[in-house]
Amino acid sequence: MKRVLAFLLLLACGIAALWLAIGDEGPVNANTGGGTESREPEPARGPGGVSVQQGKLGSISVRQTGPLSFPQYRTVPLPDGSARHERVFVLDAEDSTPLTDTLQQLDRVTVRLFENDQPNAVLHAQRAFLELARDVAGKPSLSEDKEIDLREVVFETLPGARLEGLRLELPNARILVAEDTLRLRTASEDDPVLLVVDGTRSGTLRGKGLQARVPRNRQSALRRADIEILHEPVLETEGLVVRASGRMYYREDLDRGSAIVTVDDDVQLDLAGGGLPVARPAQAAGGAATGSRPVADGPRTRIRGDRFTGWLRRDAATRGGGGATGRDTAWEKLQLTGAPATVELDAGRLLTPRITVLPGPLGEPWLVTAHGGESRIEQTQIRPGSKQTELVTGTSQRRIHLVRTGSGAGAQLRLAGFPQWTLRPLNDLQVVVFEGDSRLDGGDRTVTASRGLHAFHREGSSTGVLRGFGDVRIEQRAGKAGEQDLVATGNDGFLLHATATSQRLQLGPPLPTDLEAAGGAWRTHRYQVQYGAATATGLGACRLDRDGERSRLWLRAPGAEIAARLGAQAVDLDNVRQLEAVLDGR
Repeated sequence: MKRVLAFLLLLACGIAALWLAIGDEGPVNANTGGGTESREPEPARGPGGVSVQQGKLGSISVRQTGPLSFPQYRTVPLPDGSARHERVFVLDAEDSTPLTDTLQQLDRVTVRLFENDQPNAVLHAQRAFLELARDVAGKPSLSEDKEIDLREVVFETLPGARLEGLRLELPNARILVAEDTLRLRTASEDDPVLLVVDGTRSGTLRGKGLQARVPRNRQSALRRADIEILHEPVLETEGLVVRASGRMYYREDLDRGSAIVTVDDDVQLDLAGGGLPVARPAQAAGGAATGSRPVADGPRTRIRGDRFTGWLRRDAATRGGGGATGRDTAWEKLQLTGAPATVELDAGRLLTPRITVLPGPLGEPWLVTAHGGESRIEQTQIRPGSKQTELVTGTSQRRIHLVRTGSGAGAQLRLAGFPQWTLRPLNDLQVVVFEGDSRLDGGDRTVTASRGLHAFHREGSSTGVLRGFGDVRIEQRAGKAGEQDLVATGNDGFLLHATATSQRLQLGPPLPTDLEAAGGAWRTHRYQVQYGAATATGLGACRLDRDGERSRLWLRAPGAEIAARLGAQAVDLDNVRQLEAVLDGR
């Protein structure tokens, strides 16, 4: 995911590089559209030539044909008071033909871009149309505040450049450089746009129609970049595909180094290899390194919504041993909204008004939060080999957090040098946190808690821990003949530990080692346990252990606050301090 969002930023950088082709001193405007064939009509042709005033002789027409070259330099002052000239760009055309008295057609155009007088990018266009002017000496120059019309455009960064591996393809483009800004747009909203990034940031961005506005230079009054894909954006990168029917916006604050990406209308995110914390890891511990391309037949996560928003951070960084500097890109938060937004997993589904994702130390999804109203998580299938017999559903009136410990604590340990195989327990651990009034349903079992639930489960294991907070209720309905319904309630939470063969339920807060010691929250905990017609109520500790068909009830009060009613045996107990009972199904 991190690489996907970083990839969006390269679009802004590519446009900024196109601005360099004009330089800081000559205004130029450009607009591009994607595709292999230009739909734009050719400009009307006239006699051609540029009119040049010649004093009393009037004016004459000067025609520029054949090869054409426009170099642009900038002056760099040196400490000793002298100055040197650096190339900003060089525009070369293999052929040129005047179409009107000001409009010139250039064929097979190449623009080489320079940084510190070293080439770092190149732009190719099969054809360009631009306004030319001439001074009194007849020397051609670019007309200011006029768009350059480009056809079949390919922009590429060169090896060693800060954005090495970037390729932008547009069939029709218009570029306009104003005093402080550069504007870029496609000739039509239906023109295809293709952006390809190779290397560690490999991926592609496709769409229809493009318009952008970026600062011309660091001294521009405009301090942000605005880029927009107009229709049907599709973003593909390692393990993730983002699709939408609406628009994709990119806005970067150049002073703060922060950016926001939004995608609208029918948004769909497909993640391979468990990109969300509740999905299965792409490979076992000790497998392929982080960031490798996941296998095609691995588990997938699909997220649907109406609007996707990503917040990014762009920090300066030094790359390599040569002291070259660039910008590291990392996402800080992702959010998807819908009515509702849905997350489709390989074994479940999450429905919520809004989804927010926070990254771990290495940028991997660490915390996924469902919020904005009632949220619901549903298990849709039971994994092969599991002893589970019923599907589980969980709801929360406030929030549901899905925590991937391998991307949080596990990432910290990887940074500290721990090998991947030692972190398998963290990678396999699944954590779900329910906030507020929460409920879990699983066949003949129901658990509710007024202040939330915490669930812990290891992938591929039958062991799990469930903790509830506030007023709680645990209901186990009779599953076969001879059994009775078991209902336990309390006012201060519970802790349930389950294995493949046994369960232990502790109602109330954790018990101290010394029950005779003064104080302790367990002394004020109130509970009730009901099994069929038998009930037990009291103050203090309540524990229920189940092993196979046999259950053991253990109660302990700080004084003598236990009361029991054994209806079938017509036995009533009052003022009891400690009680133990065995329920064997009879």
